[in-house]
Amino acid sequence: APLKGFAQPVPLFHPQELVRTALRSKVTLVGRQTEREYFSDVLQDLLRGGEGGLIVLEGEAGIGKSRLVADLLEKADAFRVPLLLGAGEAIEQDTPYYAWREVYASILGLNPGEETLSQRQNLLGLLAQNPDLYQLAPLLSAVLPFEIPDNELTAQMDGEVRSENTRELLTRLLQSSVVRGGKVLVLEDAHWLDSASWGLLLRVSQRVKPLQIVLVLRPLTTEKTPPEINRLLKSTTAYHMQLENLPPEDVLTLIAQRLGVTDLPPMVADLILEKAEGNPFFSEELAYALRDTGVLQINEGVCRLAPNVNSLTDLDLPDTIEGVITARIDRLPPEPI
Repeated sequence: APLKGFAQPVPLFHPQELVRTALRSKVTLVGRQTEREYFSDVLQDLLRGGEGGLIVLEGEAGIGKSRLVADLLEKADAFRVPLLLGAGEAIEQDTPYYAWREVYASILGLNPGEETLSQRQNLLGLLAQNPDLYQLAPLLSAVLPFEIPDNELTAQMDGEVRSENTRELLTRLLQSSVVRGGKVLVLEDAHWLDSASWGLLLRVSQRVKPLQIVLVLRPLTTEKTPPEINRLLKSTTAYHMQLENLPPEDVLTLIAQRLGVTDLPPMVADLILEKAEGNPFFSEELAYALRDTGVLQINEGVCRLAPNVNSLTDLDLPDTIEGVITARIDRLPPEPI
């Protein structure tokens, strides 16, 4: 049964700037047709009353995970499927439940711009409708932007007892939010999740229905793979979606689209295909670097090499995504003081 006050529709949260940028840009996603169709299928299954499941979306940096997630969010918005989004961060990978904070801010109706005391009072007023939840309210401090002081009950909890009660409370709240209809939960940069977040994710995947979970992460080494990942992938509703490099024809279509041209000079196409090896983000950045340095000249949708460029073999282009981005940043004019 739903818990009072927690079954209302929740607002959309887009914590990842790359996802927000992709959504705003309205740039057509190139390739990934199989993955996009799979996302459409799971959304339609939710609308038909399905229980949801788990998608583990794995791929190297720059392979296009965030753009694919942005496409999923657009589809969910079109289908009117509510969304919950959270994200891990490198500097917060030891902070318990960090990636879940935006998720529970959405579920609990918290407004980041609202004064802390007011938010605490509103939340406690909502929890007071459910006495058992109200007693456990201090445990929510793990996912809140403010503290709720311990009461007589929670002050006695420590160690695994406190952790277990916190996971149980968070699971119940999430279940309450989906009881009137399926939702999509996306956790970006999951390779930076802390152990508490992994534990909660495992429990949520097993007990919260209907919910379609999309876990987005970079490839994990054997030494750094959390044990929960293997348990999650053993579920009959789990699907491991591993993104590979784009084929050459898709890379060239992508670059032409980003530059706003009809096609590329063969010499440029060959250079990008060889250097980026099908990584879409690296391919884009290389194309932008060639344009920004004047090697490529674009006029009314036509792309040509600069008149003084006869060969690209002597260009000092970085060999990594990080390197090409740094080089582009270094060419930016200094901001006025």
